[in-house]
Amino acid sequence: MQTTTTTITTATEPHLPLRGVTVLAWEQAVSLPMGTRLLADLGARVIRLEAPARGRARPRHLGNDLGRNKQSLSLNLRDPRAGEIFKRIVTHVDVVCENFTPRVKRQYGLTYDDLTRVKPDLIMLSLCGYGQTGRMSERPTFGPGIEAASGHAQLTGYPDQPPTRPGTIVFADNVSGFYAAFALIGALLRRRLTGKGSAIDLAMYEACTYHLTASLAQASLTGADPPRRGNGDPAALVQDVYAADGSERWLAVTVSAAQAGALGEMLGCAVDPDTLSRTLARWSTERSAEEGARALQAIGVAAAPVQDARDLLLDPQLRHRESFTLVPHEQPVNGYGAHPHAASAFLFAGRPRPPLHESPAGGQDSRALLRELGGMNDAEIDALVADGVIGVAGPSAGPAMQHADPESARRRLDWRLIAAHDSDPGRTLDLPRSTPAHSAVTEVRA
Repeated sequence: MQTTTTTITTATEPHLPLRGVTVLAWEQAVSLPMGTRLLADLGARVIRLEAPARGRARPRHLGNDLGRNKQSLSLNLRDPRAGEIFKRIVTHVDVVCENFTPRVKRQYGLTYDDLTRVKPDLIMLSLCGYGQTGRMSERPTFGPGIEAASGHAQLTGYPDQPPTRPGTIVFADNVSGFYAAFALIGALLRRRLTGKGSAIDLAMYEACTYHLTASLAQASLTGADPPRRGNGDPAALVQDVYAADGSERWLAVTVSAAQAGALGEMLGCAVDPDTLSRTLARWSTERSAEEGARALQAIGVAAAPVQDARDLLLDPQLRHRESFTLVPHEQPVNGYGAHPHAASAFLFAGRPRPPLHESPAGGQDSRALLRELGGMNDAEIDALVADGVIGVAGPSAGPAMQHADPESARRRLDWRLIAAHDSDPGRTLDLPRSTPAHSAVTEVRA
């Protein structure tokens, strides 16, 4: 029998498979920004199109989850001159994507048909609540509305209580954003093979309904909606989240029928589901969630502590895999030059994770982009800025964060001290108090 050996060569540069791809993202809220964040993590140049800022500048460090590694171009599309600039920039990009109702594109003359007149092989993705066609297409919505309309809320919650939202506060947005990224990567591959562009119509409603095919099949066969089961699962003998020792500490447990005997022996109780669950509930309160998880895992039962944000930042597995990366701030926040964010979701063997860059201020890159992609000179840009057609970055919101009330500032300082250090000095994050705008942020290794 012949065996093959794969050798992985370690490189010092991250692998960015979408390097060279330019995306103009006319985006708002969470769904599309999540998708374009994934593209930026893979190396695409993502230009975020925004309306000129109004009022107080946004705290940039709070937008790093969705705006990191992007550039910001600010155009007032209510002015026809901005639409012409938009089209001029489109000739230099690979992808245009937007997440407004169809009416908005028509209003500004920026539909796929309009844009392919200047860029025939353009890839365009339109993401909205109910799609680009049909009687509900113009209905505005956000993630919570889609979670309800798609049936997820009906299946989420306890049997004797009303429906609740599923998972995180942005479940529908995250699902749709991932589909957007995958669809665009597929369209880019198709264009490489055929030379043809694509128009992609992605409805959040359908993206979320797609995940309920088993429930839909069950309802069509039985004539009854599947019930809400709380934390339970029909495939498990026992599945729930149990209170552990400590304030707001919890233990998640799933027990299969094959594991019931071992669990009953450890707990000293009968192996029927009700008895196991009641005994497990008492047993878990007598130990920490971590201790309970280790004991259950030792007998083959799936169990894990319910982790909070501090747990995740200190989690040894996540730290080993460098799942959090420090994002440097252009302006210090409460004196700190950086704070940790979830790194790229993709690991390429033998390559380091790519660095993360702070979310841009609104219009931060307008001048540079209009010179490079719009063919405009400084005098033209200045005139349009004066007319309100182009927005440029105002003052950063970073320094304002330093003037919070003392008690609030102390809590933020304590959080960083707790979250950034653990018992392994070789993995300690050094978050220095900084005075320069671009302070050095380092990770100390043994």
